[in-house]
Amino acid sequence: AMEAAFWACVLAIFLIYVFAIAAMEFILHDPRLNSASQEVQDTVQKFFGTTARCMLTLAQTMTEDSWLPPVRVISDEAPYLVTYYVMFLATNSFLMMNLVTAVIVRTSNDSRFWDRDTEDNWAQMEWDQHIVKVEEVFRLMDTSGDNEVSKQELVTSYWGFRQVRTFIDDFIGLDELLQMFDTIDHDGSGSLEINEVVEAMWDLRHNP
Repeated sequence: AMEAAFWACVLAIFLIYVFAIAAMEFILHDPRLNSASQEVQDTVQKFFGTTARCMLTLAQTMTEDSWLPPVRVISDEAPYLVTYYVMFLATNSFLMMNLVTAVIVRTSNDSRFWDRDTEDNWAQMEWDQHIVKVEEVFRLMDTSGDNEVSKQELVTSYWGFRQVRTFIDDFIGLDELLQMFDTIDHDGSGSLEINEVVEAMWDLRHNP
């Protein structure tokens, strides 16, 4: 959003500069204004005498601040030069409308990507917490200490440890887990290793 706002300011300054150069050419050298009264010529010089004055006048016009006096001078003495102001206001309105739209779209996209990253980070944190619980429960089920859990150890620890029972019931349930035991046991060893349990949890989590 800040980058878009920066380039909006750069483009606005460029627009003011271009129209200021045009004012120096068309307004200062206009024969009707040059042959008008001294008061009119002084007013023209006040608002359009230099490039800097032109830019300041146009900036006031863009922000709708004290822009009527130069317009009245032009409309009274050289009505056809009002077209200059109309073009500037129309271009400015079109530019600002598109810039505001661009900033809104950019901010919306940044917010969407940020929300997606945040959601992914939370999902990863939640998954990491699940892995920690799996390791704790697996150690409780591995009563033999061989880093593998057999069906007998699974059933015994289920009824022997409340933490194991709660985890399995929240996960899938004892009966369903026993039915899936051979499927989870990829190497056919008759026992589950920690990586097989983690992989099974991942599959159930993402492909329920």
